[in-house]
Amino acid sequence: MNKKMFSVNIILRYTLLQLPPLLIFLMLLSISGNHKFISDTIIIVLMVIWIVKDIIFYPFVWRSYDPATQHIRDKLIGMYGVAKENLEPAGYVKVRGELWKAQIKGDGQIINAGESVHVIGIDGLVLLVERTHN
Repeated sequence: MNKKMFSVNIILRYTLLQLPPLLIFLMLLSISGNHKFISDTIIIVLMVIWIVKDIIFYPFVWRSYDPATQHIRDKLIGMYGVAKENLEPAGYVKVRGELWKAQIKGDGQIINAGESVHVIGIDGLVLLVERTHN
């Protein structure tokens, strides 16, 4: 397990951002319970399911709550990767073990699957790449 994943700051941010929808959900359940649409037992079960859902999803989303990883995509500029499919002019590349959508910077080029690429920019979540010059 990643120790960074369980830092107090990240867990606190995650919990605080999960509270508003949980409180709205509980308020709606409370209103339903007051009008006897659903029983108190079902309200408690649904509340527990909601909280368990948040706990289960935490390992998958914790990086988005970590301020240190907010600019990680900017660090990709200058890195090298491998085309996982033909880029004609767009496709997927693997950089630092992650699969990214990529587009060739410039017109008329094709980069074949398996060729090395160099990340020279980013447009949104698309890496701008060029063929590595050997």
